Amino acid sequence: MVKMEIEVKLKVERFNWIRKIMREIGAERKGEVEHEDIYYQHPCRDFKKTGEALRMRKTKDGKFIFTYKEAVKKPKLKVRREVEVKVEDPFKMEKIIERLGFKRITTIVKRREKWRYREATICLDEVKGLGKYVEIELMVEDLEAAEKKMRRILEKLKLDREEAITKSYLEIFLEKNQRKS
Repeated sequence: MVKMEIEVKLKVERFNWIRKIMREIGAERKGEVEHEDIYYQHPCRDFKKTGEALRMRKTKDGKFIFTYKEAVKKPKLKVRREVEVKVEDPFKMEKIIERLGFKRITTIVKRREKWRYREATICLDEVKGLGKYVEIELMVEDLEAAEKKMRRILEKLKLDREEAITKSYLEIFLEKNQRKS
């Protein structure tokens, strides 16, 4: 069975207060990573309308991961089925994608500080051009149980669920740049 990714994010000004809370609840810091995410648009389907995403992620250590995210509609939460594969030759993979008619949309660059709290991954993301966010992610098979877990985690972190953003960084980026033009 393909697991579903359930996530919420909240825009923040600073990370110090959330780091303090995470240490208090026993979250474990897992390190920092940098991602360069190249997003693609399908030639016949509008991913903006379907909520899908196709991306190639380059990590700071030179690894490449190709990801497809399929949207599952759920109010107040971003829920997606996710399929990932490691890519040995990103240049050939990009040629395949282009020859199938996919077009590059944009590249999102972020520095991510990863934490682990129980089964949740909590990330402090600094996204180039967009600002700072706390992102909480669970990989699940049971959506209802995951919603309850997410609510408890938000409460533990003293984060307001009503301020949660369910848009992806790509969606936030595209909206911001659409307003400029």
